Amino acid sequence: MAKQATKPELASEDEEVSSILDYSVNIEEAERPPVLPVGEYRATITGVEKKFGKDSGRPYLNIKFSVDSDDQPADFVEQLGTNSPLSVFYMLFGAEDTPQSRYNMKQFCKAIGAPMSNRIDVRGFMDMEAKVSVEHQNDLEGNPQPRVRRVHNA
Repeated sequence: MAKQATKPELASEDEEVSSILDYSVNIEEAERPPVLPVGEYRATITGVEKKFGKDSGRPYLNIKFSVDSDDQPADFVEQLGTNSPLSVFYMLFGAEDTPQSRYNMKQFCKAIGAPMSNRIDVRGFMDMEAKVSVEHQNDLEGNPQPRVRRVHNA
């Protein structure tokens, strides 16, 4: 007999999940935070995810870089009001077996100092460092968002 899938249930009142969110200020006073300025930053890879293009269906890697507050401009950190690392993303079109994709992967591996062969384990990219060129690109609502344009040797 096949085992039935169970649906996740909402937390009950006697469980330790609170429905109340506490903020340090009234959210009516919340303003859009500043955007990491355009520039070059030392960053660490903290995530790698294989995705597929919406239109093309072709595979690519979405690489998450974290820029530590020590590597952010001091006035930006002060304006932001936190010493947290910021995440920026890079789309690496190197996840398929084509001449251009293989070359893109080679250039990326050189920039982060990753080993190269005919078999790449992208999990090995985690915690590797590089210098990233950050630019701004508008999101769907027209708000500027930081994104990695280029990855260089650290």
